[in-house]
Amino acid sequence: MRKQATQEEKDGMVAAYLSGATADEAGAIFGYSDKPVFTALRHRGINSRPSVRRNALTPEIQARAVELYAGGMSLAEVSTHVKRGKTRIREILIKSGVERRCDVGGRPRATTLEQDAEVLALYESGKSCREASRSMGFASEGVCRRVLRNKGVKTRPMGKLSASQRREICARSIKGETPTSLASEFGVTYGAIIALMEKHGIPRKDAGFPRKHVFDFDFFEVIDSEDKAYWLGFIAADGCVHKGNSLSIGLAGIDIEHLRKFAVSIGLSTWEPRIVKSRLGFESVRLTVTSPKMVLDLRKWGIVQRKSHCLEWPEFLSSELLRHYLRGYIDGDGSWPQAKDKDWPYFSLCGFPGFILCAQDFMVKECGVRRGKLNYRGDNFCTMGNSAQRDVRKLARFFYGDASTFLDRKRKKVECFL
Repeated sequence: MRKQATQEEKDGMVAAYLSGATADEAGAIFGYSDKPVFTALRHRGINSRPSVRRNALTPEIQARAVELYAGGMSLAEVSTHVKRGKTRIREILIKSGVERRCDVGGRPRATTLEQDAEVLALYESGKSCREASRSMGFASEGVCRRVLRNKGVKTRPMGKLSASQRREICARSIKGETPTSLASEFGVTYGAIIALMEKHGIPRKDAGFPRKHVFDFDFFEVIDSEDKAYWLGFIAADGCVHKGNSLSIGLAGIDIEHLRKFAVSIGLSTWEPRIVKSRLGFESVRLTVTSPKMVLDLRKWGIVQRKSHCLEWPEFLSSELLRHYLRGYIDGDGSWPQAKDKDWPYFSLCGFPGFILCAQDFMVKECGVRRGKLNYRGDNFCTMGNSAQRDVRKLARFFYGDASTFLDRKRKKVECFL
């Protein structure tokens, strides 16, 4: 059981407190904490002095710190002597207007006072911290920033590029300058240059980061051949573009050779397909390539993120190229299933309603088939079909008759009409 302070001890603690000792010191004389001291004072109607926060920078301590530093002690030595942190001592010196010496933290500073003045002059002349550090021969711009901070100079925000600077960066990156060198010159981060290049569809050419896959980045720049029109239509159905400037096409495992055809078309020779099997046993294969230029061109032709909700009819293509484009779309989102009560397959196509309606108009005009009924499933999806043998034959011959690029599996279903 903890002993209670006797009356004599209480009188002694009160007397010590009134003589100038703190409550902690008065209680420690008799082996107690400060609590019995405050209790004794309260019982006697004596008001306690305002408490001083532990480790507070009292005026006496501040004056002592300034005196010791002015006397030749380093910041670290003053901190140890007054038992306060170096950051707080530094604040005292700045507040008191004391000029900092070259020795900070007990070791030589990276710069002398003359270098500090030169850095300040360079920065005030308009140079960035990176440029000033490079001019002074410093290892990093952090040295320049530390000098400015110690001088009380507020640094300018980083990463602020004017319109003319952005145009210049784009022009020079197209000519082959690396993002690293551009970032160093304009005083922004490497990521800021990369983001600007990706925004304008400029492929990266940083030699320090060799590409894993090299192919024809300009394949979709102009749609002027059967091959390009077909793959544009196929991507409109089964491909997708991602925010990270990549194009991805995923197919069932049995169609792996079709992805090989696409790889050959764009000049991709390093792709090694890998079939993935799901938990339910379904096999799939995917090809993904990254190219800001290719993705920018695809967006120009309507291949955007979540395109299934907004895909537009490619009015920019001629009737001949539209035939190849639509065959690519049919190989992706169309089918030629076998009817149970017929000896021939019928035709089915699905997608965004506006796109499907235009596709139906095109087939009615070019093939002379009958207009079937559209079946809507919500606002963003519908299907169309045609089961008449004469119409299916016309469609099969129109799309696959003399085609050189197609999905083998689907062409085989209509071979009876070719």
